[in-house]
Amino acid sequence: DSTRLVNDVSQLQKDQNKRREEEQARVLEIKQKRKTREEIKSDLNALYRETNAQKRGKQLEGVLNRLFDSEGILLKESFTIDGENNEGIIQQIDGAIEVNSHLYLVEMKWWKDALSPTDVSQHMMRIFSRSDVRGIFISASGYTDAALIAIKKALSHKIIVLFTLKELVLLLEKEDSFESLLKSKVEALQLQEKLLFDI
Repeated sequence: DSTRLVNDVSQLQKDQNKRREEEQARVLEIKQKRKTREEIKSDLNALYRETNAQKRGKQLEGVLNRLFDSEGILLKESFTIDGENNEGIIQQIDGAIEVNSHLYLVEMKWWKDALSPTDVSQHMMRIFSRSDVRGIFISASGYTDAALIAIKKALSHKIIVLFTLKELVLLLEKEDSFESLLKSKVEALQLQEKLLFDI
């Protein structure tokens, strides 16, 4: 009986130690995620001071890729597609992400003016030329009414989700997840045909 009691106490201590270690690991992981998100938020805010548009666009790509990576979202960074008959680069894609088994082609624009139908048409063509692919636009300057009309017309054929950069800044400040924000936007599109985004 005494041997059994010793074994029981020993097992209890092992279980307690294991739980303590798991809790410490969980707390450490939460702290690390918070630190990463703070760094991403800081780097995103710093981009507002960058005056070189090309440099800023490239850095924005890197910051957003880190955001996706921090949430465990599978991503393919920017890539190009060459023509089959030596035409050179025929498509430049900012990136692609996979969320809830859906593939999204991502287009990011940090321009001075709101995006026009011409500005969004090229990315829409990329989305339409691929089966079973959805689209994401991220714009720092918003969208013109004409661009919104063009995108709404496409919604009966493809899921195209609009974001503004401001929304992503707010998302980082509130410690919300990109995945949950994307899910709510997709639901609004599918159920109410609404393009939800903050100007």
